[in-house]
Amino acid sequence: MRIFFVRGLQLSIILLFLLTLTGYLGESFRYFELTSHFRVQYLVLSLLVILFFCFQITMVDSVGSARSSDKRLRGRADILVP
Repeated sequence: MRIFFVRGLQLSIILLFLLTLTGYLGESFRYFELTSHFRVQYLVLSLLVILFFCFQITMVDSVGSARSSDKRLRGRADILVP
């Protein structure tokens, strides 16, 4: 599940980058000029993707640290769990 989420974020970053580049090539080709009208939207979407990516990394780190502490406690026989 996490792999699909990360791949989706990476794909969206690449797509936004390509759309931004085509916006600058509007003088060369007529259809590229159409993408130049949405530069602000590309900026907002890319910032949202970066925020989601950063949030996902912090969530994975916090869950990973919680799981590693559970593994250390499982092997100890002197800890009694009611």
